[in-house]
Amino acid sequence: MLEQTLGHVAHARNIKRALAQRSGSISSTVIPIEYRASQGVAAHIPGLRTWTFEASRQARTSLVRRMRDGDVAAVFIHTQVAALLAGSLMRRVPTVVSLDATPRNFDAQGLSYGHSRNGRAVEAIKLRLNQSVFRRAAALVSWCQWAADSLVADYGIPEEKVSVIHPGVDVSLFRPREASSQDPIRIVFVGGRERSLMSSPARRSTSRPASSAAFIAAWARNHPRSWSFIVVPTSSPCPHEGTASLRPWQRGLRPGSRSWHRAWAPSPRWFETG
Repeated sequence: MLEQTLGHVAHARNIKRALAQRSGSISSTVIPIEYRASQGVAAHIPGLRTWTFEASRQARTSLVRRMRDGDVAAVFIHTQVAALLAGSLMRRVPTVVSLDATPRNFDAQGLSYGHSRNGRAVEAIKLRLNQSVFRRAAALVSWCQWAADSLVADYGIPEEKVSVIHPGVDVSLFRPREASSQDPIRIVFVGGRERSLMSSPARRSTSRPASSAAFIAAWARNHPRSWSFIVVPTSSPCPHEGTASLRPWQRGLRPGSRSWHRAWAPSPRWFETG
């Protein structure tokens, strides 16, 4: 079960590619959890109109259907957003839940995403739901130590149940090669919060950048070198400030598409694409 939103799309492609390479020893069924807005009655009910509910509904429905077709030795669900309705199924099949960040992690960084915490009662329910899933999982995989620490400290999960496995880079697609210290550096940022870069100068001058893209841009401005900073995707012109050249690339890029790779290809001596 692989969530298909933001950077999880690229992660899912890497997993599918790895499984294909091991098809002789691993028989796998890959089920994408596609983003879609809630429909019908659910679209009008608080809690049910969220992506969390829709992703979990898709995952449970698809998993029940697959289990009816034959035995399943193990289940891998990425991310926990899609796992909240699979608790009863985890009692029947060993399940690994993978995540980039816990809900508590997300709450801590929510301002950059336009996210805010709910009332105390709702937050208590959310905590119990996630704790139940994490506890029923046979194992948990975290992208980083930050999320692993949250699983232990915020959700009471035994440390030995959590493994940190960084998502990494597919070096068959991106291969660093020798670069001259005089060559310009091209940074390509792919993300959904690039609009923060186009915010007011007053906001950009705050000590806490509004997004990952803004953080990279602030860092580049403070390091005197020739930088070309490309934001993918965006519909607004990017300002040119200091030594960081900020410019838009293209809207609506699909991960792994030729247009996406072209965002990297022009860099003369830093990255090459396969």
